[in-house]
Amino acid sequence: MGYPVRRRFHYIPLGWDFLVDWMMATLIGYGVSLLVVEVGETPDISMFSGALGGLFVGIAQFFVLRKELPQARGWLIMTALGWFVITGGGLGAIGWSIPHTNFIGFRLLYGVAYGVTTGLILGTVQWIFLRQFIPLAQWWIILNSLGWGLALAVGWLVGGGLRSLTQVFFSEIIGLGVTWLTISGITGLAMMALLNQRIPPEARTWQLQPEETQVSTH
Repeated sequence: MGYPVRRRFHYIPLGWDFLVDWMMATLIGYGVSLLVVEVGETPDISMFSGALGGLFVGIAQFFVLRKELPQARGWLIMTALGWFVITGGGLGAIGWSIPHTNFIGFRLLYGVAYGVTTGLILGTVQWIFLRQFIPLAQWWIILNSLGWGLALAVGWLVGGGLRSLTQVFFSEIIGLGVTWLTISGITGLAMMALLNQRIPPEARTWQLQPEETQVSTH
């Protein structure tokens, strides 16, 4: 009597195509979220809007992660939850918010402070999912915090500078786009590095070999 036996999978390290996919997915998620989340001043955006915006980004990133991690639906749930906590905690939906002032110094200072806090909260909530599969997942919290601190400051500076020149509010949306472009690159590199050092076999990117049939001698 024969029975099927699978050969061992073969690990495929992630390359730069993963980074491109991650960045594109993040930017698409942010772009789609603008259809339902109105950009406004901090902290005027509701918790529901913040969670909804985070859900759109999480869904877009899910389509990249589902090829790399089991149960990747947990990622989009934790991403939406993270933004819900951030918005409900009084920071506002930072990824869709602009500061009350155009003063460059305050935008830089608040951008770094709010960004680091946002990354800390979001990274910690997402870490709850990632730690199941990645042995050094705590680095995600650190890199997320530093990345958001840099990305938000840069985006707010760009948005404020363009608005001062043009007197057009759409400049702020461009600035937030720069924020999401920057954070997508930073988190994409971080995620690629973390996924490439996974240890548990069931959490790796594998390529299934053809099945063989062993014949029982009984």
